[in-house]
Amino acid sequence: MAREPAAKNGRRQDREQQILAAARKLFRERSFDGTNISDIAAKAGTATGTVYLYAEDKTHLLHQVLAAFVEDLTQELEEGLTHLHDPLERVRYVVGKHLETLLAEPELCALFVREVHMGGRSGSRLMQSLKQRYSSVLTKVLDEAMSAGAIRADIPLGVARSVVFGGLEQLTLKTWTGRAPVDLRSGTEGLMRVLLPHSAANEPAAPQTIDVALKRLEAIADRMERSLPDDKKKRAEETDE
Repeated sequence: MAREPAAKNGRRQDREQQILAAARKLFRERSFDGTNISDIAAKAGTATGTVYLYAEDKTHLLHQVLAAFVEDLTQELEEGLTHLHDPLERVRYVVGKHLETLLAEPELCALFVREVHMGGRSGSRLMQSLKQRYSSVLTKVLDEAMSAGAIRADIPLGVARSVVFGGLEQLTLKTWTGRAPVDLRSGTEGLMRVLLPHSAANEPAAPQTIDVALKRLEAIADRMERSLPDDKKKRAEETDE
């Protein structure tokens, strides 16, 4: 008798995963606004009413998708770091993985940013907690590298973190629909050069401010954005919003 409830729970979990997989695929392909519950149900091979057994509405479903997405990414980062011991390589790994994710999952990343910065929505606290856990991975490796002298320690830790997140987003979220894709290796190394001590980065001895570095990153992003067709520029602007 005990096997029947277990089997039923197993089928329910399988159905839930099918619905979440369908939602994730459609959000990526059609965008959140371009997808409705009936589309997700059809993709999952189930009835529209069945979807509502697992999610209150489309936004709730989105939060489930994003939660799984960020949870998997955070676990991957944490597991990858267990094999790296050099402070600089640990920073490079996290920076590279973040950029890789922005390039591979632009729709989900844009949706996550939108949900994190919108208040008063169901699940917003969950999104904030996921953001904090994910960003704490970068904060930790930056702090370790600063303490070890592997990266510049003349800037606040929070500023260094903002340089990484803000710089990579400037180079990718504005231009992911464009004709000038960001190269993973050069993008990663470009951000690393901003973080390195001047002597290690072969920079002039005169200190370079973070504001100057960010302006350079923004100028690159703006040049890329100007190269987009008008319809793609509109999509990039909507992503920023």
